[in-house]
Amino acid sequence: MSTQQLEAMGVDVNDIPLAMPPPGVTQNLAHPASRTYQIYIVSAIFLALTVSFMLVGIITYTGITIAAESEPGSGKHIWDTTIGDYSNEGFVMSVVGTAIYGPVIFFVKLALFFLFLHLFGRLRWMRYLVWFGITITGCFYISGIAVVFGLCAPRDGKTWLEMSLTPQCRNLEGYGIAQGTMNLVSDFYLLIIPIPAVLSLQLPQKKKLGVIAIFMTGFFACVVSTVALGLRIIYNKTEDITWNVVTLYIMT
Repeated sequence: MSTQQLEAMGVDVNDIPLAMPPPGVTQNLAHPASRTYQIYIVSAIFLALTVSFMLVGIITYTGITIAAESEPGSGKHIWDTTIGDYSNEGFVMSVVGTAIYGPVIFFVKLALFFLFLHLFGRLRWMRYLVWFGITITGCFYISGIAVVFGLCAPRDGKTWLEMSLTPQCRNLEGYGIAQGTMNLVSDFYLLIIPIPAVLSLQLPQKKKLGVIAIFMTGFFACVVSTVALGLRIIYNKTEDITWNVVTLYIMT
């Protein structure tokens, strides 16, 4: 019997339970127990984690980047720059900024992975894809700290600034290309994996397309990663790194 038919018979549908309670359980339609608050709590926690990861990462990296690029030689052509334009402390900040760039990017991506886990965690295959993405990106970006300091940390009595001139530290350019490649691959990964989940939702076709369109705004990140990787490859073939590094910092 439909709701309309019951109402036509004078029956209040608000007094009809969807099912009878099990033996020993007292029905309480007026003040029923509810677990809705748990949804609010979990949603608030995931939202806080997402925002916190993104803000901490962006603020930390931006602060160190500004400190590193405040050196007098930054932003000028290399032939207009002298050794005296750079300090040992400035190069330390530059190395630290390079080292934490990977973890910062990881925390931003981690926030998005957590968001997908919250929205589509009921799908087993989505949970697998999310944790796979977290594991791969986490291992790569976090290990970058050891790579950067392993290549450019002082040794054999050299200062940080003297290490910057060694072929060993110049190998950091190759790691930059590898990191740019991971940025690009992970951005496309984050762009693609929610699409099948959205299509599986019980929504009208127009609403599904609308939700997909929102996620597709991440395509801008893919474009930026593609351009940044291309610039890294091109600039690694030039000597004017003090000039070109500004573009790289803007793109990354």
